[in-house]
Amino acid sequence: MTGGHEQTVEYFSTPALAGVLQQLKHLCFFGSDVLLVEGPTFSGKTALKQELSRQLQSQDSEAVLTLACWSAVAGLELEHVVFELLDLLGLPKAQSAGQGLQFLRSFIQSILSEQRLVVILVDDAHLLSDEVLSALLGVLQSSTAAYGLRFVLFAEPKFSRRIDEFIQLDLQAYDFHLPSFSVDELQRFLDFSLPSFSDVADKTKLSSISTLWSHSKGLPGVALCVAKKELENLQVELAGAGGKRGFLPLIHIVALSLLVALLLLLFLYRGAQKEEGSVEIEMSPGQFELESPARLLVSPSPEVVNDSAEQVSPELVLVELKPSPEPSLSQIPTDMSPSAEQLPEQAVLEFVSDSQPTMTLSDDEQLLLSLDGNSYVLQVFAAGELANLRRFLAKAKTPNVLSYRRKRSGKAPLNIVVIGPYEDLTKAKSALKLLPEHFRQSGAWPKKVDLVQREITDFSGL
Repeated sequence: MTGGHEQTVEYFSTPALAGVLQQLKHLCFFGSDVLLVEGPTFSGKTALKQELSRQLQSQDSEAVLTLACWSAVAGLELEHVVFELLDLLGLPKAQSAGQGLQFLRSFIQSILSEQRLVVILVDDAHLLSDEVLSALLGVLQSSTAAYGLRFVLFAEPKFSRRIDEFIQLDLQAYDFHLPSFSVDELQRFLDFSLPSFSDVADKTKLSSISTLWSHSKGLPGVALCVAKKELENLQVELAGAGGKRGFLPLIHIVALSLLVALLLLLFLYRGAQKEEGSVEIEMSPGQFELESPARLLVSPSPEVVNDSAEQVSPELVLVELKPSPEPSLSQIPTDMSPSAEQLPEQAVLEFVSDSQPTMTLSDDEQLLLSLDGNSYVLQVFAAGELANLRRFLAKAKTPNVLSYRRKRSGKAPLNIVVIGPYEDLTKAKSALKLLPEHFRQSGAWPKKVDLVQREITDFSGL
């Protein structure tokens, strides 16, 4: 599956790209949990992902390899992402995101015991939210063996700064940056991907390879788009030039002849109309001079018009306009705004809601906002309905249970339950192993407090 923004091109190997590809294959098989490939749009990330997928499937290895490719989409909720991954890996359907994460943990344990390797290639990973990244990376278990689950993330530049926040201390992560093409590599790439561009006889009609390289900054997708556009423009220009030597002059002559004939007919018609004569009305100057502002009304005479040749002229009636008296200052109200009694109930409610805070933070949310952003909590439950939240909290026998609300696109807010805080990730993971069984079954996972605080402020509008 190709990325949503990447120019789809066939993979073209350069020495630098071959080196990146070789290292990615090696780290997939030998002990790296997260691999990150960064590059701007049109740098060839999707083409590299497809080539990596092809070479991994053809790799001769003792590990039983399962390869899965997935493209991220902006705005996806954690639940949606987890359900898609479960379906991609052929795992049972889950009832919630937490249960799905628990299925993923159990899956990782099983493939380690069965000595299997699973590699998930994720295109456009920069579109994933912080919550999704935190949850997915939280289920990974470090392994130096050639087995387990690997994520290879293809993303826009600076994505590594985001992901460093969620990489756990015991996970191994490597990042790579896609190199740009040199002038010579770009020339060979265009010869390979667009031979017709190099076959043009008149090179002056197209940009030189140096100009293309400078414009594209060595990005193959950009150079390919520009070359295709120039080639299309040249083909249109050549087709237009060929038409001018053939039918265009004749068409112009016929059109000009029709236009002259039309103008001549119009001239003759206007002349014939003028000769028929017209009635001219003369008015002496000053005949209708008015001393004061007035309005001139023309009304028909009440007399009946007979069939004789004599016509009765319309009667002219002058109506004087009297200006309205200006109100005195005492008559002008000092308060022009309507009172609450004059407004409909809905308008009063809207006015009150605009002048007062629309969201009140709970005690738990205020406590979470006061914590150190570098500390951690364990997210143990999430539900959209308050009834489910109350049932879960009724079973909770663990201290330090806190709840807060988070936005969901197009849905009711999500109610989230966390336990903590813990000073760092190591202590949070140790506490995870000591949780009651019903907490572990719900798919608990470590979550940085800074992310929790951002979700609370986004929901409350602070």
